[in-house]
Amino acid sequence: MVDAAKTGSKKGKTSGKKLKGPNKKESPKKPQSKGRKKRDDSALATNGSGLLSMDEAIAMLKTTRATFYRWLRSGKFQGHKAGRQWRFEKQEIERFLKGEAPRIELRGVDSLLENLRNKAKETNAPAAEGWASETPLDEAILLILQIGLAMRATDIDLAPQLVYEEKGGAEGVLRCRVDGVLHPVLDIDSSLLPSLMKRWKQFAHIPLESKAPLDGQMSFVLQGGERVDVRVCFVPTSLGVASTARLLRRRVPKMGLDLLDFDPSDMGRLKELISRPWGLIVVTGPTGCGKTTTIYSCLLHLASPHVKIMTIEDPIEMAFRWMQQTQLNEAEGITWTRTIQGFLRSAPNIIMVGELRNTETLQLCVQAGLTGHLVFTTLHAVDSPRAIKRMLDMGLPSFLIADSVKGILSQRLIRVLCPKCSQSCTPDPELYARAKKAAMEGGVRVENLPNDFRKPVGCKHCNQLGYSGQTAIAELLEITPELAEAVKRGATHEELRAVAVGQGMTTMAADGIRRAAMGITTLDEVFRVIAT
Repeated sequence: MVDAAKTGSKKGKTSGKKLKGPNKKESPKKPQSKGRKKRDDSALATNGSGLLSMDEAIAMLKTTRATFYRWLRSGKFQGHKAGRQWRFEKQEIERFLKGEAPRIELRGVDSLLENLRNKAKETNAPAAEGWASETPLDEAILLILQIGLAMRATDIDLAPQLVYEEKGGAEGVLRCRVDGVLHPVLDIDSSLLPSLMKRWKQFAHIPLESKAPLDGQMSFVLQGGERVDVRVCFVPTSLGVASTARLLRRRVPKMGLDLLDFDPSDMGRLKELISRPWGLIVVTGPTGCGKTTTIYSCLLHLASPHVKIMTIEDPIEMAFRWMQQTQLNEAEGITWTRTIQGFLRSAPNIIMVGELRNTETLQLCVQAGLTGHLVFTTLHAVDSPRAIKRMLDMGLPSFLIADSVKGILSQRLIRVLCPKCSQSCTPDPELYARAKKAAMEGGVRVENLPNDFRKPVGCKHCNQLGYSGQTAIAELLEITPELAEAVKRGATHEELRAVAVGQGMTTMAADGIRRAAMGITTLDEVFRVIAT
């Protein structure tokens, strides 16, 4: 097609000005030069190729240039750059007018779909309902989500990765995080990634023109009616856009103290601690170690029509009966400190504060614990003794810690061996010696433990991973009079640990080694998580 803006004819002659952007006020229906005739859809010239210029496409859509730019950026239809000029397929514009999705033809997409279908079949991926795959990329995204669900993944990671020099450039890699560990699933042609990311952004309602890190969400329904929510984060990297999708199944999980699978001695002491009417109970550990699940289980154990429980959370992960739960919203004045102060005027029996983020919040929790309330909260710390050091570093006097804190529970999640395929084994002598030393320091003698060490193998039940599910290992530090005195005199965390072990505490490392000796997990997995 000959672009009228470049011809020298009187009918097509222009002023030579460049096309105006979306912020300029210009109607596409106005003639560009004096005496130019008004065009209609039947007069569009396509020189037999079916391609339209931008002006012709705008005229066909009967819209403004600003709206046209917005539709183009949001992916409502596709265009092609020919030098500095845009060209649009007439059929593409007609599909948009009919409300149909843009047609995307990509080399290699058929091969990608075949690989994803084979992987979905291999993992027995669940079927979905109500998902309209209007393009091949739609089906690819659905298959990726289904594979993640079949593998019990909490997160799906899709990103361009650098490859060896002999291969050159980068390739896309799809990985699933299962039981806290990323597992490669499939390599994807890097040329497909930009279009795949673009289509995924559209599903997640994210502006396509933005290059900043952005979050979005979407959902779909499995056969049987279960809805799955997907939170997607897109981050720009030097090789292209990387995405992380978190899968949130709307199942109501079974929750309760007896389902936490703590060691019986730790569980007995925890139940005794939370039965006290006042004081501060702190649960520590990194993100994703099950802190919130533990606190919810404690609150459910205590909840009743006769007990007033108030919580401030960010976010509220689950709603429960007999709990007044408040969502943090600093933009509307619902802050940690103001909300806790409001709680203290509301006569609660139990308060839960989602996280200790600053000194003021910590001081209010201590004040609440000392004035007759049972307070639950979380703190990021390596272990229980170091949690005391964290509170000291936040400016809390040692005597207040000793008087207000009743117990500190530190925990981690470790993978559980697949019961279908794990095999008995003799642990590596060097690793066994390391475990024996760590267990001894943590209050457990390996000689007194079962000798049922096992190793992972892999089968169809665990997707060849060798592990299936997670369990918690924990250490519960109870502030006894001896420990309170040690805190007041400024003992180091090593000294505090020694006193706590002498008072009956079992360290997380010793708890993990005990579970490895029982055939629940492996020594390698324990040391991967504890790193001691």
